[in-house]
This record gives sequence, structure tokens and C-alpha cells, in this order.
Amino acid sequence: MNAKDPVGTKTVFGGAYSTVRTVDNIAYIGTRSGLFKIFDVSVPSSPMFIGEININASIVDIDIVDDYAYVADNSKGATNH
Repeated sequence: MNAKDPVGTKTVFGGAYSTVRTVDNIAYIGTRSGLFKIFDVSVPSSPMFIGEININASIVDIDIVDDYAYVADNSKGATNH
């Protein structure tokens, strides 16, 4: 995965994704199955898994502001996680 330009990539770390945001070498990944995943990509050849949460709806957009991730899904709109 190219964290700076993920366009055209359909799988990342073994799963399909719908949106990716990177901030300060942290990749925030939203999947079609509703998983919100976080990876440290400071070493692109060896991304480190930080964590994930299942929001139970397809994630369509992610925005990171300060210490908050705002996740928009296809059924609930924007949610603060």
C-alpha cells in the first residue's frame, strides 16, 4: 500500500477497504464490512497494527481532527470514534 496515494489499491493488509486517511505516519482505514483499522506506517515495508473497531456499517469516509477520528458510514452518517 502506498499510504500517500492509495488510489487504485483495492486490498490492504489482507482486506478490502473503502477509504484511507494518513496523518503523521498513521493510516486510518475504513472497510466495506465496517471495520475501522489503524496502522503505524512509519516503516512502509513493515506496517504495524495498532487496533480496530467494528462500527457495523460500510465506512465511506474518515477525517482526523486533533485526537478524534470522524467516521462516516452508509447508514448512520458521521460518528465520533
